[in-house]
Amino acid sequence: MGSRHAASNRRIFHDIQLDSTANAMIYTHTQVGTGSLTGAALLVIFVVLIGCLFRTTGRLQEWPRNRVVGGFTIVTVLLVGFGLAFSRMTVAVESGTLSWSFAFGLLRHRVPLSEIASVSVVQTRPEDSWGIHGTPRGTLYNVAGLQAVHVTLRDSTRFQLGTDQPEQLRQAIVGGARTEAQAAADR
Repeated sequence: MGSRHAASNRRIFHDIQLDSTANAMIYTHTQVGTGSLTGAALLVIFVVLIGCLFRTTGRLQEWPRNRVVGGFTIVTVLLVGFGLAFSRMTVAVESGTLSWSFAFGLLRHRVPLSEIASVSVVQTRPEDSWGIHGTPRGTLYNVAGLQAVHVTLRDSTRFQLGTDQPEQLRQAIVGGARTEAQAAADR
């Protein structure tokens, strides 16, 4: 009976859930970056084609076979690993924190909503691509696309979270920060 009551108090808007019993905003979204998987697959195919080219020209006979096979195996495993690691990114706003991580929970980050000074929707540059790297607007965490949410913390740290739902994520962060501020004021 209690679970029916709790379920009836929730409204779902895309991946945003408003829980009226706890007065908390919950947002969870996983974006799949097919580009990173496609890029890794193309690079693996390229490595295999280079190996076939060297084999047919006889150039591989100059090197010890175990080193060649080992080298191609290491390169292939690294490419597939990076492709899978940066193929998905999950962003969540819940329990007073903004958190994000890549596939398999790798490189997990958490920021208290109370530390966020500003949030805005931005366009990233095509050359920023995907992965984790510095940009003029702060560190970019991205798996696909050119849309992101730019976050500035109270200590002036800046970062961008790439997403295919920029406005929903911005609303969840702003709404979650308001809820946190109201809860602190009620104490």
